[in-house]
This record gives sequence, C-alpha cells and structure tokens, in this order.
Amino acid sequence: MTLALYVFREWLRSMAVALLTILGVFFLEHVHRELPDLLRCGAGIGRLLGIYGFLLPGLLPIALPIALLLSVLFTLGKLHGSGEIVAMRISGASIFSFTRHLWSGGLLLSFLLFFLSGTAIPWAEERLRNAVFSVKSGHLLPGKRSAGPRNVAYDNRMDGRLWHIGALDPIRKEARQMNIYTYDSEGNGLSRIGAETGHYVDGHWRLFGGGEVDLVPMDSGAPAEVFVEKDFFDFWEPCELLCLSQRRTRDLSLAMVRKILACLPETDVLLTGYKIRYHLLFAGCWSPIVILFCAIPFSISGVGKGPAVGISRAIILIFSFYVLSNLCQILGAGGRLSPIFAAWTPNAVLLAIGGRLLWKAR
Repeated sequence: MTLALYVFREWLRSMAVALLTILGVFFLEHVHRELPDLLRCGAGIGRLLGIYGFLLPGLLPIALPIALLLSVLFTLGKLHGSGEIVAMRISGASIFSFTRHLWSGGLLLSFLLFFLSGTAIPWAEERLRNAVFSVKSGHLLPGKRSAGPRNVAYDNRMDGRLWHIGALDPIRKEARQMNIYTYDSEGNGLSRIGAETGHYVDGHWRLFGGGEVDLVPMDSGAPAEVFVEKDFFDFWEPCELLCLSQRRTRDLSLAMVRKILACLPETDVLLTGYKIRYHLLFAGCWSPIVILFCAIPFSISGVGKGPAVGISRAIILIFSFYVLSNLCQILGAGGRLSPIFAAWTPNAVLLAIGGRLLWKAR
C-alpha cells in the first residue's frame, strides 16, 4: 500500500466517525425539540424515519466541514505523534505526495456542498415541511387551520405588484384575505384585486370570492368586476417566494436567493444583503479546500512541537476565520465592501495563510 493510500484510508475512517458523531449530536438536538410533539400527534415509525431522512441533507453543509477539519487534524496529528510523518519525510516523500488523495476528497466535498446548496437542500426542506405538516394537521381540531405566516407583504417591483396577505399556508399553497395592487414603472396605481381566498395551481394564482377595480382613470367611476373564481396567469409568485419576506436572510437557500434576486431591482435597499448571501453560499462550498490548506500544515508541525500544539493553532485559525467572515458581512451590509469582497475575503485570507504555511512545510 502506498503512503498516499494509507493516509487516505486512515482519513476516511476518522471522517466517518467524526461525521456520524456530529450528525448524531444534531439529530439528538432535533429529537429533544420536536419528537415529543410528533409523537403526541400520532406519528408512526415510518413517518418519523421519513422526517429525519429529509432532515439529513440540511445538516450536511454544517457537519461536513467540521468533520473534515477534525478528521484531518486527528489523522495527520496521530501519524505525526507516532513519528510516521517524520519517517515519510526522511524517506524523501513530500507533503503533497502522501496527502494528494486528501485534496481529491476535499474537492469532491466542495462539489457535493454545491449540489446540496443548490438542489438537494431546497427539495428536502420542502418535503420536510410537508411531512411535518401532514403529521400535525391530522392532530388539529376540526376547522382549525395550520399556523402559517400572517400579514405577509411582498413587493414585486419588476412586475409592478404589491401583495398584502392576511394568512398564507405554503404547504397547502393557499392564502386568505388577499389584496394585490398593480402599478406602473412610475409607481402609479393601475388596479386593485381583492379576494377571500386563493390557491396557487399550475404556476399561477386562482382567486375565489373577490373583485377587481381599475384605478386608471381615477374618475372613470368604473364598477368593480366581481368574480366567484378567476385565474390570474400573470401572477406567477409562488407561496415560497411570498414567504421569504418573513425569513432571515441567513436561512435562505441558494434557490431561494435566486428567486429574490430575479425580482428585486438594482435600487432596492435589500438587494445588497441578498447578494452577500448569494456569494456566501458559493464561497461556503469551497470551505473543504480552505480547511485543508490550514489543517494539513498545522497537523504536521515540527519535531520539537507536539501535535496538540498544531491542532490548537488550527482551531484558533478557523475560529478567526468565522470572526473575519462576520466582520466582512457587517461591512458589506453597511456598503463598505462590495458583496463579492464581503463573501470571498475570508476565504482569500485563509488561503493565503494556509498556502504560505504549506510552502514553508513542503
């Protein structure tokens, strides 16, 4: 067995143990918070397995970088402590020769994180909400509605529509007490549509029990067009998009941010925050490579230093990375940094430090 394969095998074992441990901690936290309510609502074993299966993709973007850091520090630190790293260096092996498979694994993890953020996580989160709702809705009293967001307001300035919704249920894709105002490019009102209820079907809204009033010209005296049921094919805004105004920016997935950016104009004051979140999601996908740049040189520190010293320094450096990341986000939100620099500067700084350490340790 070559040195690179030996190191890779030991890293895989440590990675599996670290990942399962971290996921176990996250699952226990969720079980402690949600399981009693699910059991009171009559959830069976099959339904619970489905819920926790849909929960798993959302935990991986947090668990994978942490597990990678711990596994690399433990694997190389253990080899360094037993003198095997020193023996490899004496035999003429370079750092890159016996860690090349680690870099390949880190690159694969980066692509996996990109796939999770862009596709798998939004899909799993939607089905997780549906599964939890289907359990809890069966426990509701007759006539009682599920607790969805209330007093939802959304301004689609690209298409000139202002939404006011009394209650929105994104799981059933229905809304109550709806008022939609349309306006032109100068902000002048064109019409007002009101409805008791509405359902989002086939990519548009179908409204029930309402009327439409033409606001142009104001003195026309045109009566309201009353309807029992009417399809508005231009109203493409899905329930998820309308709910985004109620959610924190840091909780938005890549697909959700893309939907918002497609609707917000360049003059919107909220655009900067969403752009920072958009670039942060891409920058976060490269966190495995950044972690390897810092963890590898600290794990194989000099002979006179124990492996615990290098591991401690690596942990301090990663902690500093998160502090710098939060600082850059604050500066970006305040307009001091562009969204791209606010998202990518921490990665660039850590890569520069890790690259210098790797060059010195080569």
